[in-house]
Amino acid sequence: MHRKQWWAAATAAVLAIAAGTVVYRSRLTNSPDGTTGCRLLSPPSSQSAEPTSGIRIIEAGHTVVGSNDPKVSMGVVLRNETERVAYRTLVTFDALDAAGRTVIADDDQPLRTQVIPLIGPGATVAVGNANLLRPGTESTIDSLAVTLRGASWLSRGDGSTGLGRVTATMTKGSGRRTIDGQGEVSFSADSENCADLKSRGVSLVFRDSSDRVIGGSLDNSPPLDVCATGHHDGQRAAMTQTDIPAEADLDRTLVTIHCDFDLPRPVLSSGAPYN
Repeated sequence: MHRKQWWAAATAAVLAIAAGTVVYRSRLTNSPDGTTGCRLLSPPSSQSAEPTSGIRIIEAGHTVVGSNDPKVSMGVVLRNETERVAYRTLVTFDALDAAGRTVIADDDQPLRTQVIPLIGPGATVAVGNANLLRPGTESTIDSLAVTLRGASWLSRGDGSTGLGRVTATMTKGSGRRTIDGQGEVSFSADSENCADLKSRGVSLVFRDSSDRVIGGSLDNSPPLDVCATGHHDGQRAAMTQTDIPAEADLDRTLVTIHCDFDLPRPVLSSGAPYN
């Protein structure tokens, strides 16, 4: 990743949201062409625990994967239906039995929540996760529960403030899956931002041959330049555990790159993001 020099900007922007007033500052840096018109935002790091409205789940699905230490592979597609940017939306997955009880293993309870740094106005994002199941519960899953909370709201922006589009394009034919559900996909990354952002992982949602969502996963350690400005080929997301359903048509995989302005140290606790 290229070295950048940062300056504190003299101005601050104020955004009003339902929970109160959010203040954020901008950072002035050099853009790739050597100019100084790049002002990355510095939104507040505090996070609300309140439910988030304005973001809708438009697709969801899950599949049990593996026979030894089975996991539930879960995926959702979210859409921001507002005219603002959703900042740091927390997405918490759960798999429930018919009585509404979680069947995810105790050790994996702190690994159910991830943060989606930026969802632009009208944008859709793929969010996937895979968790170990409690022994003997693989046939008892009745429903998938997904909770959205914590988002702050920023005014619409562009690449000069770090709110440009970051997109991933699947490389057809690149997907690989082993018999136990491990594997990888390759993709190209494109960022419209004037400077590099920080990666908080690459999320995958898997579809079957009929285009139905059947699961998902998160690669928490993607290539370092996945959030770098410009175009980058040969990016890779790897699943080193039993995350990919056997029915997945990997050419149909949805890929979302999670890019943030900074990278807080994750705290493994229930309800906190692990990415």
